[in-house]
This record gives sequence, structure tokens and C-alpha cells, in this order.
Amino acid sequence: AGQFEMWTGEKAPIQAMREVLMKKIEGN
Repeated sequence: AGQFEMWTGEKAPIQAMREVLMKKIEGN
């Protein structure tokens, strides 16, 4: 969770974290 906090500047909900991971996978 610490890394996500640094990225978003706040604690992101699980949904947001999953969206970010999916976007990264699709981008690669």
C-alpha cells in the first residue's frame, strides 16, 4: 500500500489499485 500512497498521494481504494495494474498490463 505504501507504493500506491506515493503514486496517488493518498490511500487509493482496492478498485483504483486494480485499475492501475490493469492499465499497466494493457500498456505493456
